[in-house]
Amino acid sequence: MTAPRIWDLSSQHTLSLLLDPITGAPKSLSIPIHSSAASMSFIETTLRDEDDQIRYRAQIVVEWTGDHLLEIPANWFEPVGSQDMSAILTQLTLTCWDSGPLSAMLTVDHPVWTEHTPLIQVNEREQLLDVFTAPGFWEPGEWEQTSGEGAFKKMWLYAQLSTQSGPEQSGSVAYTKQYDRPIDQFQALVLGLSTDELGAFSLQVMVDGVNRLVVDRKPGSGFEELRVDLAGKLLNSVTIGLSTDPGRETGEQEGKLICLIYWIMLESRGEFPAITNEITGSGDIVAPTEEVLAGAAVYPVKEAGLHEQMLPVGFLFDREGLLALRKRVFQKGSEASRLFGEIRAEAEANLSYRPEDYLGTYMPVDWARQGIERASSPNSDTHRLFSTLVYSAFAYAIEGDLRFGLAARRALLTVARIKHWAAGFVARYPAGLRGYRAPFIESHTSQAVALCYDLICPLLTPEERREVEDALYTKGMIWLDAFLRQNGEGYLLGSNQGAVYTLGLLYAAHAAARSHPDAAAVAQRWSSWLERMLAGYYHADGSTNEGMMYWEYTTHYAIESLLIISGQSGRPVSGLIPPSMAQTMDYLSHLQSLAYPSLRFLALGDCRNEDFNNLGPSLLFFSRYLGDTRSLAMWQQHYAIAHPPGNPFFGLPIGTGQYTTNGLLTLLLLQDEKPVKQELPKHRIFAETERILWRTGSNFGDKLFFFEGGPQSFEHTHYDKGQFLLEAFGETLVVDPGTITYNRPFSTLLKASKFHNVVTVNGKDQSYKDPSQAVGIKALREEQDYDYLHADLTHSYQELSVYNRRILFVRPDYWLLYDEVDAIEPGLEWNLHSKGMFFALEPDGRSLHFIAQAPQAGLRVAVAADQSLTAKTATYSDEGVVLSHHLALHTGRSAAKLRLAAILCPYAGEDENAVNAITIQTESSKEGAVFTVNGSFGSDRVTCSFEDGIFRVERGSGCMIIA
Repeated sequence: MTAPRIWDLSSQHTLSLLLDPITGAPKSLSIPIHSSAASMSFIETTLRDEDDQIRYRAQIVVEWTGDHLLEIPANWFEPVGSQDMSAILTQLTLTCWDSGPLSAMLTVDHPVWTEHTPLIQVNEREQLLDVFTAPGFWEPGEWEQTSGEGAFKKMWLYAQLSTQSGPEQSGSVAYTKQYDRPIDQFQALVLGLSTDELGAFSLQVMVDGVNRLVVDRKPGSGFEELRVDLAGKLLNSVTIGLSTDPGRETGEQEGKLICLIYWIMLESRGEFPAITNEITGSGDIVAPTEEVLAGAAVYPVKEAGLHEQMLPVGFLFDREGLLALRKRVFQKGSEASRLFGEIRAEAEANLSYRPEDYLGTYMPVDWARQGIERASSPNSDTHRLFSTLVYSAFAYAIEGDLRFGLAARRALLTVARIKHWAAGFVARYPAGLRGYRAPFIESHTSQAVALCYDLICPLLTPEERREVEDALYTKGMIWLDAFLRQNGEGYLLGSNQGAVYTLGLLYAAHAAARSHPDAAAVAQRWSSWLERMLAGYYHADGSTNEGMMYWEYTTHYAIESLLIISGQSGRPVSGLIPPSMAQTMDYLSHLQSLAYPSLRFLALGDCRNEDFNNLGPSLLFFSRYLGDTRSLAMWQQHYAIAHPPGNPFFGLPIGTGQYTTNGLLTLLLLQDEKPVKQELPKHRIFAETERILWRTGSNFGDKLFFFEGGPQSFEHTHYDKGQFLLEAFGETLVVDPGTITYNRPFSTLLKASKFHNVVTVNGKDQSYKDPSQAVGIKALREEQDYDYLHADLTHSYQELSVYNRRILFVRPDYWLLYDEVDAIEPGLEWNLHSKGMFFALEPDGRSLHFIAQAPQAGLRVAVAADQSLTAKTATYSDEGVVLSHHLALHTGRSAAKLRLAAILCPYAGEDENAVNAITIQTESSKEGAVFTVNGSFGSDRVTCSFEDGIFRVERGSGCMIIA
């Protein structure tokens, strides 16, 4: 056994250690390492053979201070060349390739191979038996399928257990893993999971050779923790099972059931730590001395003087800016005065909040219930914690009311003393292995803490200021910096997360730099990076790859970052805005939904069909710095409203810390100008993403058509290239179901192609021959009387040799669609989703007729094809809200080709007269289809050739359209 090696990361690049020969089948490599600091240094670990050739590599990060037994699972190592982990491995080499802002001294002891997967201790009472929150943590081959039919596979943040239900399906599956783990010291097994609401979960444990069914078909209800008692000496095995919930019915179409497994842990004898979520609480934080209080008072507020410690950083405004703000908010009858009155009322409501109750190991937040925070996390009131940090502090800075300042101070010191600014143990363990580390909570917390620090600094002693600065450095900045260093030249360049994490880092670094000078360089590095990131995130025409929910998130954090960069560098805000970002308000305006009187957007990709409550500051930013009158008009229409305490105006109520500065930024960016509403053009293509919009107007109830073209980016997108959406008369008559809360397993299914308005092959997702060429626009004509599109979707499918989609908008009345599909394998389905419920009308030969009836309007659908089709319908809901009604038209089992034409004609109303106001007669053959469309516009004869795809429309008005 060799003596421990000392490794100074600031001066030594590599360290090499001898490896003992491997015997048996190793599960992990154990390396005792002492670190002088949690430096966030990135180290590549390589296993070399006797010829000094690298055979395996893995990455670790120094995330700990003090002694730590680093356990690297064998699965964590990626093979280089041969995949045989045999005795030829003789040397372990550690290479520090990015040391980060902190230096560290490591003491590295002898590495040892182990034949058992080690338990991972996450607190004094709990140890992880299995963790599925990163693919390298576990191996599916260790789980044996013991009954039923299904799959158990690796996913991003969990293991996915799935089975199929319905006719000719087993509707159940079970997998078993052998552990043979001594459990004398443990009293319970705890499992974190989320089961589809149509499914039921079962759990069996074998202890000392006796198998017990401890959870019997428990109905799914989203994320939960299941705790079962253990008694015995040896845990032989664990069996997890998924089946159809006998108390519920699945839809006719969707028969896939899913259960997401996050982790399995063992609970030591004694207390139940999950009940308290590692929250300890504390006594009341003692108020500062009378001397500090006397000096911190800023009365009378109308005088120009400020305490010398007020705004030591000046994030969103400097000292002169604060004095100007005081004048604005005290101007009676002004909009600024009204908004500050609401902020003051929020601060008053926060006076009853006691932050000390939530002191503990982790932030008491709700991060979408994805198995990151514990099910017992006390997060129902956490929005008040963030609100107190920002709005109570701001009210104090404006008025000098010590009640608000002291409330903010208690919240600030409580959060500074929370051990980890993360949602839960998943974001910290296993220490040293970068599983889930997305620092959303670190960013949100750093933002609120640094802003509060800046606003109430006179109320803090020098020791307390240093305590907060240290917390911002060690609990915020270094975690954010590490993630940005790890992914800054990768996916973050095209993701909302880039802007979110940079904002938190700027807040943390600029405040911490008062006592940690090296933080200033970190802030400068990522300020420059953000400008580059934003220039690419927004395409040249202003469009983005991510859906509008993420546009809102990205842009909110981007504009706040630019305000900070401007304030700290002296550069004008307008000069920091990339040209592409300056164009994005045009994109936002076009994607606004016309199916709702409130502000919503087309639900593309990972976007929920819901009101947008936090877009106001972004709209005002574009109005103020770019003179965009459309954005001001949108703000006046949807956001110039009252905001009572607890409103989303002050941050998301669910307790994540998101959008906490929404109200403050609104006040800062508000201008006394009158908006000018502009009509949008009838046709618009965003060339970078090849998204096409046709409309009859820009107001609620007008008709809006959207086509999803362009490349597939995989950034919060779905398998939906080539689909279309249609709104008319205040309803979404052809819909994208969008997404739902991520903790619900059904959200993973909503990405599938079958949930979008495209053709599928045997229900499979688009598979992309070339994602960068997923959809090609072959022809686009936009005329006064019609719009015509010919798109090639072939590159979106490995299974198709031809997929041409042609769409004609006969303005302003109806649409004609023609799909030409040749498949390599049989089994084609044509999918259509609507907010209206589908009703089948009498078929006409090869033609099928439907109506999709929504409350305010409906859609008449006539389909003609070159073959007989079978129609199936289903309805998909989440928590009682209908996401979509689904119509699927199936070809025969042997058919590998499809020629299908459809007329889609919307109508207003829901009574019989409204339904009968549109009639469509159809004549179809293998050569083509002829539709006679009758309505208030007259009688049109529409011909579609199945041979060459040519459309011919003879309008009752005498107009002729050939496309």
